[in-house]
Order: sequence, then C-alpha cells, then structure tokens
Amino acid sequence: MSRVHVSARAYDEVARLVHGPVIDGLSALIRVPNQSPLFEPDWSRAGTTETALRCVEEWTAHEGPRRVQLRRFATGRSSPVLVAETPGPADRTVVIYRHLDKQPPGDGWTVGGPRTPTLEDGRLYGRGAADDGYASFVALAALRAIEHAGLPAARCVLVLQTSEESGSGDLLQVLDPIGKVIGTPSAIVVLDSICHDLDRLWLTTSPRGGLTLDLTVATLTQAAHSGGVGGLAPSPIVVAGALLARLAPVGSDWVSLDALGAEVPEDRRREAERLVSVLGRTLTGGLRLRPGVQPTDPDPVAGLLRTTWQSVISVIGVDGIPAVASAPNAIPGAVTLRLSLRFPPTVAPHRAAETVLAAVPDEVGRALRAASQRHLGHASRGVRRGRRHPSGECPGGSVAADSLRRHRSAGSAGQSPWARRVGRCRGDAPTDLLSGGCAGGRQECRRR
Repeated sequence: MSRVHVSARAYDEVARLVHGPVIDGLSALIRVPNQSPLFEPDWSRAGTTETALRCVEEWTAHEGPRRVQLRRFATGRSSPVLVAETPGPADRTVVIYRHLDKQPPGDGWTVGGPRTPTLEDGRLYGRGAADDGYASFVALAALRAIEHAGLPAARCVLVLQTSEESGSGDLLQVLDPIGKVIGTPSAIVVLDSICHDLDRLWLTTSPRGGLTLDLTVATLTQAAHSGGVGGLAPSPIVVAGALLARLAPVGSDWVSLDALGAEVPEDRRREAERLVSVLGRTLTGGLRLRPGVQPTDPDPVAGLLRTTWQSVISVIGVDGIPAVASAPNAIPGAVTLRLSLRFPPTVAPHRAAETVLAAVPDEVGRALRAASQRHLGHASRGVRRGRRHPSGECPGGSVAADSLRRHRSAGSAGQSPWARRVGRCRGDAPTDLLSGGCAGGRQECRRR
C-alpha cells in the first residue's frame, strides 16, 4: 500500500471523527461544570469530575482506538488521573499529556455561554473546550485514525489529569505508579498550549512560571463611615496599592525586583523575531483593545518577549469591596486581592515566592499567602518530603534545550502527501512559540 493511499485513509478518518464524534464529545464535556479542586474543594461530593471522566471514557469506548486500555490512578482524597494506553513497540513510547479540569467561567461571554456549547464560524465555544478538553478527544481520534489506516505506531500512553488548574498536586501524588506504566518515554507531547494558525506546526519553547497569591490587608475591625474616619483611618485599599508598588512601579504591572528578572537567550530573541515576521501585527489582534488604547510596548518583538521573559503581577480578583450598586458610604475594614505573578522560565519558583514574600513587611499581618495553600498543602505531602508547593497554579516555567532543535527536520514533512491533502495545513516549517502561559506539574514530571 502506497504512502499516499495510507495517508488519505488516515486523513479521511480524522475528518470523519473531528466533524462528528469529536464535536459531540467535546460539546458534552462543555456542559459539565467540573472545576478544578482549587475552585471546587468538595469536588468529590459534587460529582462533576466523575461525570467528566466518564464522558471521556464512554467516548473512547465508542469512538477511540479499538486496542486501548483505560485505568485510573488516585490516592486518598486526590482527584483521579485517567491513563489510556495503546500497544506498540516497548522501546518506542510516546506520552501524551492533557488535563480535564477547568477554571471558573468568569463573566463576559459573547458567544453562547460557558456551559452551552456553541458552534460559530467553524469554532466551538464553551468553558474548557480549548483549555484543555479538546486534547483528549483529538489525541484519541488521531490514534484511532492511525489504527484505521493500518499505520505502524509507537506505544502511546495518554495521561489525563484533573488538578492542573490547581497546580497539579494530585498528579504528583500518583506520578510514581504512572511512571511504571510509562517506562522510559521516547517523546512527550503536551497538548495544552497555543496554535496561532493552521498553516504550520507550532512548538512551545519557553512557557513562563507562575504563582497565584492572595494579598490581604486589614486595617479596621469593621467597616467605618468615610465621613467620620476618612483621612484618619488607613484605607486597606490604599495600603494594598502601596504594597503592590513594592513589586511593580505605580502605573505598571512589570515587576521591578532584580531577583525576578532574567536575560533573554539569543536564540529565544531570534525565535521572537521570526514569530513576528510570520504573524506580524496579528499577534496583538487577540488583545481586543478598546479604541484609543495601545499595547504597553509598540515594538511587537519587545512586546512578545515581555509576555514570556518579563515578570508581571496582575490583580485577577477582589474580595471585601462591595459592588457599586450596593456600596454604602463606608471604608471597608479589610480587602483581599488575588494576584497572578508570572515570571521568566529560568527563575525557580521557590526563588520567586521568597522574593515576593520578602518584599512585603510582616507588620501588615503576613499579607501574602499562597492562594491554594490549603489544597496544595494536602496534595503535595510526601512529594518533596512534606515541603509545600509554593505555587497556587504552576510550579515553574521551562526552556527547550538547544539539543532539541532537531525538530527542524520535521519541516520536510511539509511536502508529504498528508500535508498536501489536509489543504489548509500548508505544511510550512515548524514555528517556535514563546508562550506567556504555564502549566503545573511539568517541571516536576521532567525532573522525575
């Protein structure tokens, strides 16, 4: 059987699955409100994680590879990890990583709703569709297509965790028994990043590290009338702003602490230049800026590097301040700001945590604490001899080693019958992607 004919069969099977069963399975998953344990502490009783796992398991039974073994891993109260294994040569094992848990949906949905799968202009909208629900169905569909076409394939182990948005503490608890199933992998594919277009293969080379923290400032035992104490009683909001100024200059969210800075490697700078040359101004098209608002850096290359190699602090949530419609004329007694700290791939997470905590004085009542300390304190026990994970979201970034630049040879695949038949995927040479996002647990997984 010729390579063209085999590729055509595989492509036809992928097209059938993607335009039918994959959309159906992902739509069903969107309807499940399975939030990560950090946001749903009583996830076991809620039952949504179980529903989401069954959604994938049942789909696999009907539409996945015929030769696949599914098993779950969990210890104590940790959220489960689903592992799917397909047979192949023992000396060629590919690990495919993805996650099933979701963050809260937030507000401002303009297409459909977070739990209402909506297909519009060829895109499926709904919470968890892109991050990271699609990955399970797409990976299993690809394996089904390979099997259907009779192509030789490596042994594949798909790891689907349910605590990624909480820092992956539950995954780390069962990493050792899962590692025995995996053995020594030949390659690891992480399906949890960004794809700017369908014209080429995108490879993420430098995801940032991150910490999620709560800044709590309490100045009064209870709220007090602003007409009586305003100007005398310190406002917790003003104090919180002053504390944030210790991390980033007023009017900026770029962290100014030297310990959280890093030199940009020359090869990463070249990658940024190439990425801008490929996509141009479309890189900032997703910002959805209001009229008259400009990016913080007009240089697209410098701006791209800032989103990957510059530490930044963002306020992503507030407690203690009433809504405008119901706000009394009073100064709140305490406020809590949820902060998202992103730092360069080469900065160690423990170093980032210690630097931030050192910048805040103890006299404000130990204002900063790890947002998910309670959950991760339980989840990480026994992982690092009882040391608590410093991060509420991601343990640290990573940088692809120069020795992995061999992926350039994949550019020759762009002229294969497969790439020509796909149509929209022109098969251009692989493009490196510098990502401002990060993913929990990967640094520890790589270390082990």
